[in-house]
Amino acid sequence: MKPEYTVEFISLMARFQAARRQDVEGLIRTPTIKKVIGKYCRRIDEQLELFVVDDDWT
Repeated sequence: MKPEYTVEFISLMARFQAARRQDVEGLIRTPTIKKVIGKYCRRIDEQLELFVVDDDWT
């Protein structure tokens, strides 16, 4: 998978509140995916901030 696709996926999940932040963080926590998305960490962190607090997620 191209790193850009992963970043776009996270962006879509955040924009549409289509997942919980903790679930997305779980997807990107593995060493392999961290290596793939390494140079995009700042952008991904910005997208993760857009997720609502888990208590508010329905």
